[in-house]
Amino acid sequence: MPTFELWKVRLVAKELTLAAALVAVLAVALARTHLVRGLALSLGCWALRSLIAAWPLFQLAHGSFSLGEYLTGAPATPVHIERDVILEPSRPDLLTDVYRGSGDLPRPLAVVVHGGSWLHGDKGEVATVSRALAAAGVTVFDVRYRLAPEHPFPAAIADVKCLLGRLREQASKYGIAKERAALIGRSAGGQIVLLAAYSAGSRAIPPACAVADEPVRTVIAVYPSTDLAYAYENVALPDILDSRDTLTKYLGGPPLEKLEAYRQATPMTWVDKAGSRQLPTTLLLHGLDDLLVRPYHSQHLYDALVRNAQTVTLLGIPGADHGFDFRAGGIGEQIERAAVLDALRRL
Repeated sequence: MPTFELWKVRLVAKELTLAAALVAVLAVALARTHLVRGLALSLGCWALRSLIAAWPLFQLAHGSFSLGEYLTGAPATPVHIERDVILEPSRPDLLTDVYRGSGDLPRPLAVVVHGGSWLHGDKGEVATVSRALAAAGVTVFDVRYRLAPEHPFPAAIADVKCLLGRLREQASKYGIAKERAALIGRSAGGQIVLLAAYSAGSRAIPPACAVADEPVRTVIAVYPSTDLAYAYENVALPDILDSRDTLTKYLGGPPLEKLEAYRQATPMTWVDKAGSRQLPTTLLLHGLDDLLVRPYHSQHLYDALVRNAQTVTLLGIPGADHGFDFRAGGIGEQIERAAVLDALRRL
């Protein structure tokens, strides 16, 4: 796609492919010639290919595909939400939305970190997943963090660690079990949560406030960028996001000038540092048709975790592009919702 706007058109089209299958069924019913009927059947088979290819992932995630949700969107599960909560009094800019979990106390907690190329974005992304988690008994904290270039790496990771630490200190207030914690991030937020999880306790990336920097049990990254030097050297053509400029603003310069920053910002560095120490259980989800952040990123991290005997699951979603979960009820969003719920039931 030559422009970002046309890429968004492509994303919408890919997320609506099953609609073409319904058109094909109607065309077959109304066709008056074998040629038209054959063309309609071909269209229907083409439209169903992504769902057929993704079907085993529903089984892995202990979920099931809902045609009703695909057509009407995921249900807006009624949960209690508190907007713009201040967790750290010295940092009123780091506002948080709280999705109160249901069920018995104390509840697991999940900190959700938005995407936006480290330069943009805000809390509130993919609220259907946050609502589903709260309805299932997980209290969700959808957080805001500082953005580059005004606040370059590692400010965002430090902010997430600060908020997580404050939440654990206020466990009784929110009815959460501080040891049953997970981090969830999408796109740039995926890189942020992976770093926050893997670097817990390291003096190299301390929290942005005076809190304990303790590990979480699970980290979930959805279409994350994990190899930032690779991303700088292997930009998509055309580069609709101006990736090199983005990485320069986030890390302070190109890899040749900021080699240590790129190394520290790469999750695989921390996987290798861990050695025999067990890292949090990792769940990776990535669209196999991702044009903005190549599936290589999740595969490369998965390979490193397996090589170091860490616990990891990778779900590559056929036909899905970057941002596949922004359409509530889409095939990828349904897989993500089921997989995340399944992972957090084990906290």
